[in-house]
Amino acid sequence: MRSPEGVYYTALDADTDGSEGATYVWSPEEIEAVLGVVDGKAFCDTYGITAEGNFENTGKSNPALLEGDPEIRDAFSTAREKLLRARNERPQPGLDNKCLTSWNALLARGLARAAFTFGQQDWMQSAIRIADWIWENMRASDNRLFSVAYGRDARGKGNLNDYAHSAEAFLALAGVVDWIHPGESQKWLSRAESLIAVIQSHFSDASGLGCFFTSDEHDQLVHRKKEWFDNSTPSGNSSFLQSLVMLEALTDNPELPKEIEALKTAYPGITHAAPSAASHAQSALVHRNMGIVSIQYRPEADLESLRSAIASRPWRPVFLKPDPTGRQSAAFQLCVGTQCLAPTDSVEAIAECI
Repeated sequence: MRSPEGVYYTALDADTDGSEGATYVWSPEEIEAVLGVVDGKAFCDTYGITAEGNFENTGKSNPALLEGDPEIRDAFSTAREKLLRARNERPQPGLDNKCLTSWNALLARGLARAAFTFGQQDWMQSAIRIADWIWENMRASDNRLFSVAYGRDARGKGNLNDYAHSAEAFLALAGVVDWIHPGESQKWLSRAESLIAVIQSHFSDASGLGCFFTSDEHDQLVHRKKEWFDNSTPSGNSSFLQSLVMLEALTDNPELPKEIEALKTAYPGITHAAPSAASHAQSALVHRNMGIVSIQYRPEADLESLRSAIASRPWRPVFLKPDPTGRQSAAFQLCVGTQCLAPTDSVEAIAECI
């Protein structure tokens, strides 16, 4: 689903030539035709492919590893490669080839955080590529975002989700991009601030809480709705709150605490009635109460060792920041909220306090 620009299309159809799942399901005979009888039977036994099938009474199966041992999966890597080549020769499902700003932003955020946690630099590069695409291809010179692109044709005025999810993605990169690109965190922080400023100027409700889904620059509607509930994706208001909380920890803007305190009053009723519908907003407030973690580092600091130590701890937002003075007495200094510990060279000591 990746486009030539390195971002991601919206969807693949479930159907192929009118038959759901046809591209992806297999019978034992089809497996053996590709792998041979011996390897094919072993693959079918391991991935639950039977003559009865497990997919909608078709007599075919969607491969599902029956054992949880990753070494078993690794033993079938060559077989999977052969089956993938055979699958790619089948008729393919239809492709919805539009690229959405908001959905790609959510992916960039997830990739950046997962990359740091699992030590996957290629995932981080993918996150950077997506975020750069948003900034360079989906943004006009006045920092207004477009909502959708077909190839290089960007169109549609951005909605709250486009801005809030993109700001969150940029802040996720601001937190951890220095792991492989030291000093780039400030660039992503600045980009996030510019999008937040647009939200505050053009989406905020001057007479009530939260933000409208459309800006005051969209066509005038009879009613401008607000979206509060998190569903399969976070609501724009929840995502906006997440960004405000992160910015509060990273900047000295005296207006941010007031804005956060006002916005959070919208959520007690939602949380009481349907907790999962406010999960993204509540996670922002929980992290704020716990204290956002920032770690200031010297230029020669071993950021990979730091990353590995942090990854051993339960996940929470972390921001890596270069020492702006050049006079820090040790490799790292940990701050949680407004409380800072003495500088230390020990990554283990840092991790124990997170």
